[in-house]
Amino acid sequence: MAREHFDVQDLEQNKLLAAIGCVCFFVPLIACPKSRVGRFCANQGLLAAIAYAGVRIVLGLLKLVLGWVPLVGTLINIAGFAALALIVVCAFILAYRTWQGQPDRLPYIGKFDLIPMNVR
Repeated sequence: MAREHFDVQDLEQNKLLAAIGCVCFFVPLIACPKSRVGRFCANQGLLAAIAYAGVRIVLGLLKLVLGWVPLVGTLINIAGFAALALIVVCAFILAYRTWQGQPDRLPYIGKFDLIPMNVR
């Protein structure tokens, strides 16, 4: 996957807000709405939030349908915890890498751009 290239000045000025945006997507949209790196990290944070919500919905439905079966219910809980923890850990790794000056995309789902990066 090709790495994104950002203006060095934009990255240095907004890397803290962009790093926060990997975990809490709306912060850079409010604090630095014209920053390309801020919008990029806000997009990655939004994708992580959507993935988290999607996994929670699927887990809720599986627990509703199969949760009453003792072993299956336990396996659903374990798999769900692992999936949700993976999403959270990925978001924090992205935040750390952004703080280090190397913003990157989420694996698999990071290629989608829900927030446009071209602003005036």
